[in-house]
Amino acid sequence: AYNGSHFAAMGANSNAAWITAGGNPAHGLRLSAGGNGSLSVYASRGVAIGEYPTTDPGADNLSVAGIVKTTEIESSGALLLDAALDITIDAGGQDIILSDDGTIFGTLSNSSGFQIRSRVNNADMLFRGVDGGTEFTALTLDMSEGGNATFAGSTTAKGNVTVTNTGAGNAYLKAFATGTGA
Repeated sequence: AYNGSHFAAMGANSNAAWITAGGNPAHGLRLSAGGNGSLSVYASRGVAIGEYPTTDPGADNLSVAGIVKTTEIESSGALLLDAALDITIDAGGQDIILSDDGTIFGTLSNSSGFQIRSRVNNADMLFRGVDGGTEFTALTLDMSEGGNATFAGSTTAKGNVTVTNTGAGNAYLKAFATGTGA
């Protein structure tokens, strides 16, 4: 029932109220309040938040405390996840899938250890960083060449370096020196 300022649930099930179009619950919204102060919103066609004419600059923001259960979040622009503490992504299927317009390009997996996988055929994997204000590629893994590694700078090994040949022919370790030495 609407009393001029707010809706109030009436009757035997006084913790739920329907807002319907033409009195048809199939075209409406159900609000259900729990005894612990929770609010559940059910809609026959989805719930949209935002774009309501107002002078309140925060009116199109959705603030939620607790758990939000959904299968999809969509934004017409950039999406920002901002937390005062850590952000945890917990994928029960062991994969965090990275896509661009529906095309998978990478996966972070927990299968026999942590895996970072490129999902694009023959696409190099680049490890990039910033040095002195300039962005550069520190390491390139060439996937079209079986994962050959190219480092932009020196490579330091704290232990032994082992060269193993898994194909036909000999395995070589090549060393090049420049300069005059000391």
